[in-house]
Amino acid sequence: MGFSVRRAKNVWFMGTVHKPDITVCVNSYFLEKVEDEEVHPIIEWTIDTSKENISIMRELFKHLI
Repeated sequence: MGFSVRRAKNVWFMGTVHKPDITVCVNSYFLEKVEDEEVHPIIEWTIDTSKENISIMRELFKHLI
């Protein structure tokens, strides 16, 4: 099985999408555990931004999935 351009695009896309997915997971866990209330808005912002980025990337690359 060869490595086609389409496959390369899919690999790149999956890596691009999973980084924000992982960020959401890690920061959601961190949000539950962090005790400093001043940090909460920053973590929530990173989660929201990552979710927005995921939506944008999925829309841009929906033809590859």
